[in-house]
Amino acid sequence: MSVIALILSALSLGWQAASYAMTGGRVNVELRVGETDQTGSNLVTTPAGPDLNAADWLQTYANEGRSGRPVIAVRVHPKGRMPVTVERWSLVIMQDNPPQTLFGPLLLLLMPRELSELDIGHGSHGPPFPHRFEAGSHSEMWVVDGELASWFVAPEKERLDRRWLPIAAKVELGDGRTVRTRQRLRV
Repeated sequence: MSVIALILSALSLGWQAASYAMTGGRVNVELRVGETDQTGSNLVTTPAGPDLNAADWLQTYANEGRSGRPVIAVRVHPKGRMPVTVERWSLVIMQDNPPQTLFGPLLLLLMPRELSELDIGHGSHGPPFPHRFEAGSHSEMWVVDGELASWFVAPEKERLDRRWLPIAAKVELGDGRTVRTRQRLRV
């Protein structure tokens, strides 16, 4: 009988913890690439995917003779029932080699390591920071020039003697939490 009571109390505690975590302000964060015209008024973006290489993307963009500018963006979509505030966002260079252990790839998924960070913050086009999302509000996007990623990654690529490195976007929330994009862009 005491085993049943122990199981039920553990389930109750787990439900309370999950319920507490899901009632606060939560956001989805997405890394996007695209283009904008010279005035910055027309913006077209697509989600960054695992096979998207920034150098190839910029070269294709130049070869097509487009008159706009390539951009990198982060889209933040509120999904919780409580308001949430976005304080700033940044681009981060991520480690892409898992540690050489049996559980290395799993550790990399659970604890991704950031090699370097570039605070974008107020240098991007979008709503001013801090930006407060009320419950049920629509997503917002912040955009920077696409060449910024190449400039940011170049010293790390040289130091590590790599052809490319994965970057992600990271958003810092008003309650101290950070949310990183799952999408990576190879630069």
